Amino acid sequence: MSKMKDVGEGLSALNSVDLHGRMPELPQINEEALAKQVDAIRGHAIKVGEWVRNFLAQKILLTGQGREALEAQAEAMQKGEEYLSHVLYKDKTPAFRRAAWMALLQFHLEQVLTTRSQAWDLLHQLVDAGYLREAKDGDALVLRCNGGERYTFPEVAGFGEPEGAILEGGRNDFWEDTTNRERAALVEQTQDLFGKADAGLNLHDFLGGKPGKYCFRIPAEEILDKKTRISTGKWRSGGTLLVESDGKRVWPIEAIGGIQRGVGEVMSRKLFLFPSCLERSAPPVPERLDQETVKKLHLLWWLLRRGILRLQGQEQAEQDRALVAETRERFGTMATVSPQEFFLEKKPGICLVQYEGTWTYPKNAEDDEEIQNLFVLVERRSPEPDDGIPLINIREAPKHLAKFFARCEDQDWPEEDEKFSGVGQPLQAVLKAVWGQVNKACRIQTAAQPES
Repeated sequence: MSKMKDVGEGLSALNSVDLHGRMPELPQINEEALAKQVDAIRGHAIKVGEWVRNFLAQKILLTGQGREALEAQAEAMQKGEEYLSHVLYKDKTPAFRRAAWMALLQFHLEQVLTTRSQAWDLLHQLVDAGYLREAKDGDALVLRCNGGERYTFPEVAGFGEPEGAILEGGRNDFWEDTTNRERAALVEQTQDLFGKADAGLNLHDFLGGKPGKYCFRIPAEEILDKKTRISTGKWRSGGTLLVESDGKRVWPIEAIGGIQRGVGEVMSRKLFLFPSCLERSAPPVPERLDQETVKKLHLLWWLLRRGILRLQGQEQAEQDRALVAETRERFGTMATVSPQEFFLEKKPGICLVQYEGTWTYPKNAEDDEEIQNLFVLVERRSPEPDDGIPLINIREAPKHLAKFFARCEDQDWPEEDEKFSGVGQPLQAVLKAVWGQVNKACRIQTAAQPES
């Protein structure tokens, strides 16, 4: 009975509540009228965006004309600033605010800048003006910049995913275009700087004390931890440096790129180096100079050393390439059988074994260095007696692969089978790989021949 009583009381209480009064009436939608209203809002939003762009463009134009131009248009500009502030922050129609914010941000991201530092300055100016803010975890719309910085938009802008995607694309184009312009300008400036150097002056003569102007390309340098020698993830800037020598002293006269500021400080102190110190392994330690001046002098020395080592490395690389080509040609003249005869017909003789492509070690190997120009002169000798196993040996290995083939030289290896199972590593792996390449090439060539 008590349960039935409780139910009755509950129904009685429900009947006393005015349910209809708690729900607002649904809007009465006239589709034709609503469509006209939406079109009107969208049309005016387009006009708002156009006005914002035009106003910002005029503001830049007047600023470039000088103080008098700004003063002459002071009243109009004041009214424009007031309307801009209103439509950005106070307008009751979200579509108008959204259009104003989109136009403002797109206008700034379409500016033609020539350096990435200018691009960073612009982004920071937008933050200072309140047009962007640094993003926090949980922000839905984020502009990600190349330096790792993340920005988002004021809530009053009313942006959603469509606006975020458009501005992200604009930011990407803005950054890419600026970077491309900076690189193109840097290439042109570098060419001009090299054009100021004495064409007939080589590095050897310059370091030997011959007077003249010499231009160095200074590579960027990775900064390593002093104790562990592991990368810190940071880099020392590179650039191009033009220096001059009178035969006794070397001093900088112009620089471009990331080193420009540091070299400028060296030039302002009129510092110089002796040519002889540039070939030493440590910078000079001059007396009677304060610590800050010594730092600037050492900066010049390190920059020049990086440029010198780069050129010397290039010279060594060219010499190494020439030696490899010369050795390959010499091995070719010593060969008595072709790769097809050696690998497929099993003929005895000397063969130039060449691996096509880049040689990579297996994942579990101790070495993981890739090898270019992998070739070796290999000999197969007939067995004695005739029914014995042919012997394989390295007739000669090129100098750049002496360490690679060291374990296989100066001994004969039983061939045993097509997989060269009796041959020591890594020669066995190379022979198997080249056998596969020769066999594949032969099959392709055979398939391409017309049937008789």
